[in-house]
Amino acid sequence: VFKRCWQNTGRCFPLTCPCPTGATIGGVVATATDAPRRLGYGTLRDLVQGVAVVEVDGTVTHHGGQVVKNVSGYDMVRLFHGSHGTLGIMVSVNVRTIPRPPAEATLLITFTRPDQVLGLLAAIAATQLTPTAAEYLDYEALQAIGHEGGYGLALRMEGTEAACQRHLNDLRLMAAKYTPLFVEVFREEPMRALWSQIVNLTAMTGLKSYEALLRLVVLPARLGKALADLEQGAVAHNMTLRTSARALNGVIYTRVSGAADGLRALVADLTRAWNHCQVLACDPVAHANLPRWGTPSERMVASLELMKSIKWAFDPAGTLNPGRLSYERRATSHE
Repeated sequence: VFKRCWQNTGRCFPLTCPCPTGATIGGVVATATDAPRRLGYGTLRDLVQGVAVVEVDGTVTHHGGQVVKNVSGYDMVRLFHGSHGTLGIMVSVNVRTIPRPPAEATLLITFTRPDQVLGLLAAIAATQLTPTAAEYLDYEALQAIGHEGGYGLALRMEGTEAACQRHLNDLRLMAAKYTPLFVEVFREEPMRALWSQIVNLTAMTGLKSYEALLRLVVLPARLGKALADLEQGAVAHNMTLRTSARALNGVIYTRVSGAADGLRALVADLTRAWNHCQVLACDPVAHANLPRWGTPSERMVASLELMKSIKWAFDPAGTLNPGRLSYERRATSHE
């Protein structure tokens, strides 16, 4: 229904969420869902212009507006974005759409080693090329979307046909320097199907009791080091990974499989090394003591205390989504 609203208007919404048939607009905004095209169009936070929220006492409040230039008072829209339903329930959302690009294309390139992918990414970042998505895929992720190879990079380009063709030509030449296994171009329906599969790699549903979905946020320039730490940690704690990343944004998603103790140790290692490690989804019984926000560091404790004080101001009785802000996923008297 959401997509059909502007099907014949010449416009589109540049965010594709995992499992779209089961997602809601309020849920997508509340969980700060992102998508590969954030590279070209920004995050969902940049696309939401206004929200209507039912607060804990039943009061309906409206924040933001219908236009981009709305700068009066506090930016409450960004406060509710990513709040996981802890401050109020969103019942209406105003979003900004973009003109539908006249042409689109995707280049899928696979390599034998991750350093080849990272080398190509660094080369792309040093040019004037403007792909709207650049997704890193490890071996397991490539297998999951039905493609053979070691490590992959999916690059999406949008705009005029001439601009897309220029990107395709330049990116092929750049990729050739890193000895790819194969290079394939996708357009129209095959391209949409490919990106749907890539987006669904980060779905929070369908996890087994021994699995969890993690998100690690780093500087794009340090993506390679973070991926290496992730692989080394998985080996050290006897875990298996399926990893994809918004490569030029520095956002890594990995589906981890293994024993609960190993997962907890891996999260602790990643938090110590990188700070921004979050458990997006896991079995609540098998991983009851797994800290959703990573092992608390001094800086993280300060941030969480600030979030808890905001939560206290909006919901002092802890009625909305209790326990969501606690380190150990347990509610306290004022969460």
